[in-house]
Amino acid sequence: PAMHADAAASVDAEAAAKHAFMQNMKHVNPLPNYMALIKKEADTLKLNDGQKIKVEVWFNENNPKAAEAVKNIVAAEQALSETSLTGANAEDLMKQFDEMAAMRRHLAEQKANCSDYMRSVLTPEQWAQVVKMQREALAAK
Repeated sequence: PAMHADAAASVDAEAAAKHAFMQNMKHVNPLPNYMALIKKEADTLKLNDGQKIKVEVWFNENNPKAAEAVKNIVAAEQALSETSLTGANAEDLMKQFDEMAAMRRHLAEQKANCSDYMRSVLTPEQWAQVVKMQREALAAK
């Protein structure tokens, strides 16, 4: 029984970590996360085997970069706040802010490239379905 509880706690911790990551992703970048939706709804979208492979390869190559970017942006926000609390002048604060903004822009470019690629992998009908599901998910929040 204790082992079962440990496994459940591990699953709960993993779910909590994933939720926290998604909240941070939304915080640092407002572009929709189509990849999570496409992976979750692969059967609903009726992805063929070739599409599933392309989605998985893209995800495996790019998700770690996005996760690292999110972590770095959140750390940069915290560092900027701390710098302000230490009495830094406006010039120093704005330099640090610009570095953080550049990280956000790079992440936005990654996500925009992802949606362009997913549009090329999916059929127009599948993409329309993804957009519809994304709108519904946003409206539900």
